[in-house]
Amino acid sequence: MELLERCSAILRPGGIILSEDPSAHRIIGLFKALFRAQYRKYHSPDEHELDAGELANVYATVTFRSTAIYYSDFFLGPLSWMFPKWPAPLVRPLSALDSMLLAVPGLRSLASEFLVVARKPAT
Repeated sequence: MELLERCSAILRPGGIILSEDPSAHRIIGLFKALFRAQYRKYHSPDEHELDAGELANVYATVTFRSTAIYYSDFFLGPLSWMFPKWPAPLVRPLSALDSMLLAVPGLRSLASEFLVVARKPAT
């Protein structure tokens, strides 16, 4: 919350803040135990997944308005840190699969990451 308060203090009225965070509800989290060592290699010990709705509420308490949530991917983000040298020809098919899954409203909230876009009130 302190970071958002600082951002609000320095943003101009009408300014926009963006944050991308791992989702607490991501379906790929079911496999987290299989990749725990790899996960620890690229993440800090206090890093954890967040709930998009709860985070949007935090933004609102810090005076941000017009908060929108966009889900970004199912596989590309997690696979890029689990397998940094994975074959480039897999990027396009996985990106297409991500796009198809993100288009399904019931599945969208199970994406790996989400983007919060919030605007500081103009007045």
